[in-house]
Formats: sequence, structure tokens, C-alpha cells
Amino acid sequence: MEGWNRMDIAYLLWLQGIRESLPPFVEQVFLAISAIAISKALVVLPCLLYWCINKRAGQYVLMSFSFGGLCNQLIKNTVCCYRPWIRDAAVHPAKDALAEATGYSFPSGHTQAATNIFGAIGWFYREKRKTLSVLCWVFVVLVAFSRNFLGVHTPQDVIVGLLEGIVVIAAVGPLLRWVDEADGRDLKVTLVFMAIVVAFLVFATVRPYPMDYDAAGNLLVDPEAMKIDCYKISGLTGGAVLGWFFE
Repeated sequence: MEGWNRMDIAYLLWLQGIRESLPPFVEQVFLAISAIAISKALVVLPCLLYWCINKRAGQYVLMSFSFGGLCNQLIKNTVCCYRPWIRDAAVHPAKDALAEATGYSFPSGHTQAATNIFGAIGWFYREKRKTLSVLCWVFVVLVAFSRNFLGVHTPQDVIVGLLEGIVVIAAVGPLLRWVDEADGRDLKVTLVFMAIVVAFLVFATVRPYPMDYDAAGNLLVDPEAMKIDCYKISGLTGGAVLGWFFE
């Protein structure tokens, strides 16, 4: 593991040298790409798909996004891995990227969110709209790379965020098909996921978090802020499941 960590930091420092040698607008481009992945407006996208284009596509993307977010936050709050610049002072992330990089590092939430929205759209339309599918997956890769390029995530962070998103995408399709095969299965799925949400909330609230401080006496990561992130994704997941069931 220590060897992987050294390679992670070495790669980030290599990208850092490239970033600092390029014109400022290149960094701004990657900041914009990165920002799209967690834009609040993205929550509207599954709704537009559901109501205006394809009902199943909307269900598929919303479930992928909410379930993926819950998994990502669970891993973050379990592993509690610090950001690259905390682990190695030689890493200097892009200043404008720090506002959205305040929690734990592993795995990358931006990468997971991009995968579970754009990747899910790309996978759903992989046969009927191949150009759209390719563009969606290209954007996912760009988001993942942007997190390394900006110095706010290690390669391990983005790889696991990507793989996590792909696993969720692969699971949601069969789950929705299984529900359609018999009456009452939607209620079973709803009850199971609501139980998971409640268990996750209890875990996120009562578990002990690292209480490490920097030289100025500030917490490296505020556990209360991480709890709030858990409450947000729990609300999204619970709302998505309940909305899907009652619809």
C-alpha cells in the first residue's frame, strides 16, 4: 500500500508540474469540467429523462445516481482517507478547486457522480444512440482526470470512484428488470433500501471519526460536515426510492 501511495503522489506531482507550466485557461477548463459533475442542476436531468424522454431511462439514471452516492459516502466515512496535500505537503492543488474538496478523499465523489449520471445515460443508450453513449463516457473520463489534474484526488481515488459507479450501473438494470417480473417486488426493494438508509444514518452519526489537527489547530476534516454530507445523500436516496415506489 505504501508503494501505491508513493506512486500516487509522484503522479500528482508530475501533473502539477504540467499544470503550473500551462496557461491559466487550461486549469479553468478542467475546473469547469469538474464542477459539472456535482452541479445541483444535474439532479434535474433524471427528472427530465423520466417525464419528457424515456421513463425507464429516468428511473435507471436516478437510481444509479442515488445508490452510487450512498455507496460512495459510506466508503468515504468508513475509510476516512485524507486529501493528497495533507498526506504530502509537496502537493499544491488548484486553489479554485479547494472549495469542493473539504471532506475525505477516497473515493472520488465527482468521479462517482459523473459515472452514475453520464455513464448510466451512456450505458442505457449504448445501442440506440452510440454517439451519445461515447460522448457520455468521454466526459466521465475527463471528470476523473480533472480530479487528478487539479491535485485534489489521487489515481486510487478516481479509479475506485469509477469502478464503484460502474458496479452500481451494472446492478441497477437487472434490479429494475427483476422488479418488473412479479407484483410486490417494488415494495420489497423499497423496504430493503429504506432499511439500508436508516442503518447508514445511524452508522454515520454514531461512529467515531479521526480528530487530527493541523499546525494552526484546525481540524483536518470536520466530522460534523461529513455527517451532513451523509444526511444529504440519505435524503436523496430515500426520496428517490419512495418516489419510484409511489409512482
